[in-house]
Amino acid sequence: MGNQSALRFFSCTVSTKQKVEAIKVYSNADTCKAVILKDNKGKTGIYRWVNLINGKSYIGSALDLRERFTNYFNINHLVGNSSMSICLALIKYGYSAFKLEILEYCNLEERFIRETYYIKICAPEYNILKEGGTMPSRLGVSHSEDTKIKIRLNNPNRFMISVTDILTNVEIIYDSINQAEKALDISSGQISQYFNKNQQKPFKKRYVFT
Repeated sequence: MGNQSALRFFSCTVSTKQKVEAIKVYSNADTCKAVILKDNKGKTGIYRWVNLINGKSYIGSALDLRERFTNYFNINHLVGNSSMSICLALIKYGYSAFKLEILEYCNLEERFIRETYYIKICAPEYNILKEGGTMPSRLGVSHSEDTKIKIRLNNPNRFMISVTDILTNVEIIYDSINQAEKALDISSGQISQYFNKNQQKPFKKRYVFT
């Protein structure tokens, strides 16, 4: 393997002696931002943030990695999700203190299985939960920003709701509050009360509604 190819791989050795090799490594998340967004447009996969100062890491997954990374590069998103350890770390240390890795690209059906696999063998310190994809339901569908806009234009009276699980950094878009309540297995009207009371804290210390 040539030197250039070797730079694209990073081994993570854990107590079980298992190794994980990333298929892509962006050594400086700040200077590599444009390349990161370009490379990962429309791709589903598993990623890892690695703090170059203290070695701590975070593993996550996304239906569209470009969309997820666009959120990470938005300081308002980080501040709004400051209950997540990785968001706090990015704010504290800055993007140049992190490298971003793509552990693998996968299909939709395997996404959470593979995320859980990597979390279990690498034990990333910034992950609050040690399992991936623990949202209670897949009834909702994640949409791109263009799709969201089209839906709003075609259905001006439609009330969509975004539910973000701050423990797993998984966002799911539901077509209605009622659908979200069924997916989360909570009583009817609780989300409406959350909005009516202008709640700021995550619902059940876990879910953020927008």
